[in-house]
Amino acid sequence: MAAIRKPIFFPSWEEEECLDYYGMLSLHRMFDIIGSQLTDSDIDALSFLLNESYPFTHPLDPNIWTVEEADVAPDSALIAAWQRWNRSSSAFNNDNLDTPDLQRPKNGTELLLQLERRGKCDESNFKHLLQLLRILTRHDLLPYVSLKRPRTVSPERYTYGPSVVDAGNKMDDCLNSTSQTSEDSWETGNT
Repeated sequence: MAAIRKPIFFPSWEEEECLDYYGMLSLHRMFDIIGSQLTDSDIDALSFLLNESYPFTHPLDPNIWTVEEADVAPDSALIAAWQRWNRSSSAFNNDNLDTPDLQRPKNGTELLLQLERRGKCDESNFKHLLQLLRILTRHDLLPYVSLKRPRTVSPERYTYGPSVVDAGNKMDDCLNSTSQTSEDSWETGNT
């Protein structure tokens, strides 16, 4: 009879549980935290800056398919077909302004998700997000641009381990070398 093997049990961790264990936040949770603190005027200014500095290009646009090393351009028939399709869809969408670059985000989280969709923000690169927040002078939000979860601060003081300075050792920085004090002058009644 063949030996029956027991399946090895691996605990399946959800992403949030794993990030909580390591004291981290997901990118979208960080977007929720920062986006909830943006005002409507911040969102208007950021969406304008986003559209001006990083305009939306459709991922299927053949003009961005050019390989830089080989300088191989896409087929001209493909580009002509794309331009025809793009003209017809933009003429259709001019009435309701449904093109992605003209839509105003509903809230700050959507705005930050647009920044991610355009490839300007991911888990390893917060440069553009930090730059946009600095332009708005929202320096209060800069500490939140991190995947590390902020530690909670306890109001109570605890002393862990030995103290930094031993009470028996003299500190030369505090005492002047010319003035030496003696312990008998510290006693009350002695002058």
